[in-house]
Amino acid sequence: MKSNGGFLKKTRRVQPDKFLQGYACAVACIISGHGEGTETREALQAGGLTTLKKLKDAGIDPYDVKILAPTIKEIMRSRP
Repeated sequence: MKSNGGFLKKTRRVQPDKFLQGYACAVACIISGHGEGTETREALQAGGLTTLKKLKDAGIDPYDVKILAPTIKEIMRSRP
């Protein structure tokens, strides 16, 4: 709990998502081996990994986040 001007508020602790960690690792491996493309953007979107915050909240390894970041930025840029 954190103090907020004399009041205590509960802080929500996000649990790492093991499935999404493996999923993101697999997409990062595809990007490392074959480059970024429509397939990898769609794979990340299908997994709900569309922002850097979502990657970090799922507990994705920083190494994978670094590889996925340009693709995530492209997803964010192409949104209407």
